[in-house]
Amino acid sequence: MQVFTYICQKLTYIWFIILRQKVRSTSFFMPNTSTRLITLIMLLQREPNQKASQLAEELGVSVRTLHRYINMLEEIGIPIYSERGPHGG
Repeated sequence: MQVFTYICQKLTYIWFIILRQKVRSTSFFMPNTSTRLITLIMLLQREPNQKASQLAEELGVSVRTLHRYINMLEEIGIPIYSERGPHGG
């Protein structure tokens, strides 16, 4: 039950980050970003060792946007670990 509460708190925080960005940008489309952040969490839990290009393709975004999403998750305390190089992300 504690894990569920923790995840709900983090997802609520993600929602507030997205709302804050909506105020800053008029072209921001909130449902897609929030859905992609949640999907990214699930993709990483399902298969932890994936390349950034694979994740970006699955989410339908560029690698640069994927890195921004990962930074958002790290900002709220969800740790994401990666490796550089041919076998890394």
